[in-house]
Amino acid sequence: MRRILVLAGLLVFVSVACTLFASTSEEDIQSAVETSIAQTDAARVTDTAIPTDTPIPTDTPAPTATAISPPTDTSAPPTLKSTPTQTSTKEPELATVEVTNRLGVQLTIKLRGPELRTFKIAGQSQMTLEIMPGEYSYTLSAKGYNDLTGTITFGPGFNPWGIGKANP
Repeated sequence: MRRILVLAGLLVFVSVACTLFASTSEEDIQSAVETSIAQTDAARVTDTAIPTDTPIPTDTPAPTATAISPPTDTSAPPTLKSTPTQTSTKEPELATVEVTNRLGVQLTIKLRGPELRTFKIAGQSQMTLEIMPGEYSYTLSAKGYNDLTGTITFGPGFNPWGIGKANP
């Protein structure tokens, strides 16, 4: 008799647990609890109302509980959100190019690289340019001279560039 009550109680517990895992609202949970209480009370009345002298076999194994998995969520997985990283508001350091024109005539400099720039510098003068650092192709033009082409790399910070023969 006692094992029947234990078995009935265990069945009610499993029934409530299944209902609770599947329920999503408080009304459903409350209804499941009330139903299980009513079923437990009915089982007690039924068990106590039918007396029996039949012996309970000793080789009957005790019921074992099995784990109940919660329902799986079939909705789409949550969207990953990225947190923007702090970026520096400091501007990149420019290349400061100090060009010295040692020719006696105006010099035209065309630069092609991270920037496309053209500069004109009077003869026997100096000019300071600020450009993005990097490798540049250049063309130097001056009246009375053949054009000169090549490549040059300017790093961040100060870069001297002398054009023409240095005075002795």
